[in-house]
Amino acid sequence: MDRQYLWRKALKDPVYFAREFLEIEPHSGQQLWLRNSTKPENALHTGNRWGKSLIQAVKILHRSIFKIRKTRFNSAGKYTAVNVSITLDQAKIIFEKAVTLLKGKRILESLVQDIKSTPFPHIIFSNSAVFWARSTQRKGEHLLGHDYDYCNFDEVAFELH
Repeated sequence: MDRQYLWRKALKDPVYFAREFLEIEPHSGQQLWLRNSTKPENALHTGNRWGKSLIQAVKILHRSIFKIRKTRFNSAGKYTAVNVSITLDQAKIIFEKAVTLLKGKRILESLVQDIKSTPFPHIIFSNSAVFWARSTQRKGEHLLGHDYDYCNFDEVAFELH
């Protein structure tokens, strides 16, 4: 099968991306989430061991690798995704799952320019996309002044502000 066809299919279908590029099989609920959480705000409320962190890592990688956003913003060139939570330790859970998903996948590893842990954990992709892990401590001080194309707020119920 033609490589371009595979990439186009992965661009349009995050479940296919998960299966073929990340080598994981999302369960039916995760498939629904990946395909249907396309609104400006989406809430994922499930029980323990559902795989929220894993599937959010998949979603963030898909969005970062393909720079998924409204076309009117494509002239910006760069693409920035962030996973935030009340602590950096919590925000790093999804970040570290994303790093683990990339490891050992030659094609995807070739799309990663660098993985840094300071000043905040982030993955720099060769397409100029960056995926950050940040905390919302001190009323979101570490988010101020930044423009994000995609934001996942993990454990938002614990954020008082």
